[in-house]
Amino acid sequence: MTFVAVRLISFRLLLPQDDARNLVVDHHRRRQRQPVTLAGEPPAAEDQALTAGDAEFVRSWREKLLAQALEALAAQEHGQSLAAVLQARIENPATTAGQLAQRLAGELGQSIDDGWIRKRLHYARKRFAALLIELVQATLDEPSLEDVTQELIDLELYERCREALTNRAAVSDQ
Repeated sequence: MTFVAVRLISFRLLLPQDDARNLVVDHHRRRQRQPVTLAGEPPAAEDQALTAGDAEFVRSWREKLLAQALEALAAQEHGQSLAAVLQARIENPATTAGQLAQRLAGELGQSIDDGWIRKRLHYARKRFAALLIELVQATLDEPSLEDVTQELIDLELYERCREALTNRAAVSDQ
């Protein structure tokens, strides 16, 4: 799955953190109250409408989390240019490391080669995944590793965070 192109500026005006958390909690409570259909039975028309609403909610919530993680990466990087490299890759997924290096050298005002881009991109993806996990944990009442994993699966962010989750599980087992 490729990165969803997110624009940091367009998401800053979305909901404050507490309101967003309340929306997620309400969404999960609604999902728990939904009746379960018997196997093979087609869902009722009103259930399909809920499904469409849920899909829209999941899409907008996923985009908000991605934007918040990118913003947090930019705030934490302390001159490492991780957010700039990751944003450049998101905006230009087909470009080579050399082309990204040429583009970012002008923006960042420093000499950059493709090896530097690859290293920074690798570290940016790892840090970005860890930030996504932290953001998801903050939205859950009592976050266990299983709850966080399920939420990431529901948001279609699990593949992006799988390695970071595995590392967290190994650390918590020790």
